Amino acid sequence: MTTVSAVNGLAYGFKVMAVFGVVLTVAAVLTAVGTNMIATARTVSYLGGVATDWPRLIAGAVLSLTGGLTLYAGSMGLLYKVIADGVRRGNSRTA
Repeated sequence: MTTVSAVNGLAYGFKVMAVFGVVLTVAAVLTAVGTNMIATARTVSYLGGVATDWPRLIAGAVLSLTGGLTLYAGSMGLLYKVIADGVRRGNSRTA
């Protein structure tokens, strides 16, 4: 079993954190825009009538779903990268 220096461990941790920050930001923006579109798709008129803008509602739902899927896929991809990097490092030290 090999050891990793504190400096290398911190550098790798900050790289992973930066990538996750970018993924989280993109997912949050997509979800926020989609949620705003959903919230504003239904309007109430002065006399109490209700109208729904269906294309806006559907587009908002798609954007919100895309934001959630972006976060999920980015998290799984990052987890895969961390595991693969650990295996690669371990294999390179033993060979």
